[in-house]
Amino acid sequence: MHIKSENQLNNYIYIFFFISIWFCLDTNFYNILSFKEDNNIKNFFLSLRAIFPLIFFFCFLFYFNFKIEFLTNNKSLNFILLIYSLYFFFQLPGLLLTENSLINSYYAIISLIAIFSVAASYNKIFNKNTFYIISFIILTPVVFIYGYLSWEWIVKTHNINMYGTFPQVFVDVGSFSTNVIRSSGLARSTMILIIPLFFWLLIQPIKSLYLFFYLFLGSIIYLTQSRIVLLFYFSFLIFSFVYLMWNKSLKQKIIKIFVLGLLPILIVNLTLLVKEEMRAGFISKRLGIEYNKERSTKFFREYNEKFDFFLEGDTKFQDPENYIRNLDPKTFTSNRFGYWKSVIHKSNEPIFGYGILGDRFLINFNSANTLVYSYASGGLISLILMIVILLRYTYLCIHSIFFRKIHLKKENIVLLSSIFTMSFLMLRGIAEVGIGVFSIDFLIFLSCLIVLEENLKKSDEKR
Repeated sequence: MHIKSENQLNNYIYIFFFISIWFCLDTNFYNILSFKEDNNIKNFFLSLRAIFPLIFFFCFLFYFNFKIEFLTNNKSLNFILLIYSLYFFFQLPGLLLTENSLINSYYAIISLIAIFSVAASYNKIFNKNTFYIISFIILTPVVFIYGYLSWEWIVKTHNINMYGTFPQVFVDVGSFSTNVIRSSGLARSTMILIIPLFFWLLIQPIKSLYLFFYLFLGSIIYLTQSRIVLLFYFSFLIFSFVYLMWNKSLKQKIIKIFVLGLLPILIVNLTLLVKEEMRAGFISKRLGIEYNKERSTKFFREYNEKFDFFLEGDTKFQDPENYIRNLDPKTFTSNRFGYWKSVIHKSNEPIFGYGILGDRFLINFNSANTLVYSYASGGLISLILMIVILLRYTYLCIHSIFFRKIHLKKENIVLLSSIFTMSFLMLRGIAEVGIGVFSIDFLIFLSCLIVLEENLKKSDEKR
């Protein structure tokens, strides 16, 4: 009994170790230093978040008397964890060789600790889905809080296109965070949650609560107007249709796919249609003019300035033509090509790069691409290592879906969700740094990595 209790305690310690890594997201050494200068509650909280995983790491080592298994019993996983570790390790020399701030080393150190926590826990935790489940549980309340605030902002302002905005409600809630969440970040997190929920609804009788959660999340994806997320969302729906047809289980699920895919969009548009009529009627009455539905766009443009006196800030009416984000080919990439060119052009350290956040050092901005970031921060060495990681998991995702024929069953939801989540994060890497730096993307990718590698190991053992 004593041994069993001790093992349970150790399992909780392993799990809490991984949770502590999540705790420090959106913090760095700057927060610790700033607390010395201005010791208010906010800085204290941020510095505590930043330093907590580091303290827990050393406590973890002392608790187990430094007798930690650094290697898992999964050779394939050991290889990829080593590659990922080297990827971050080789972003440290650039900090010494250039004028980039040494404080940025925090992101490499905490990433290496995250990888260590997974490696140390792998052999001890019976259920390898634990990391994914923990990540899902942590992410859920965050998404629902910001999702609710998004809908509140939509209702108050009548604006649908949230891309590139930081509504005041986000600023207020994010007062104990280093940065206010961006619409693209909210879209990313929402997509991560909607994938397993989608599979769950496909195989289970649709209950009102689960359907409400799905429609809520789907509407947030539409509201944020993140092109890469919307592209994956619709691609995901189409692929699910084809995949189910391929597995001969489409007949019972075709209606579900239609409902789950299109209903969130219909709800958002219906809400805004009603709002447009109500607000336009109110404004026209207030200004003493006649509102003509056929010339609604002209109406908004013509009188936008006139009702500024009673509609301020976020409550300003939006031109109906701007409800959907502009698809002009000239602005489609949001100048990402320009950022990539600038980073490559200004980089004169091809071997080791400029260290962590090398893109910000070079162009004072996010490079918005995983591979470009890897080159800027770790030179050719980190770039090659990241390519190895991406190729490995591109192969693994394709092999799992098309060759191992994973059927849509309750016991396979986490596996299928991990495959599609990993695919999404790799796709997102085209337009964002994503898994290349310590972030939600990185921790989710790490969690999915465990699930896929464990499944591959079990499949190989059965042969």
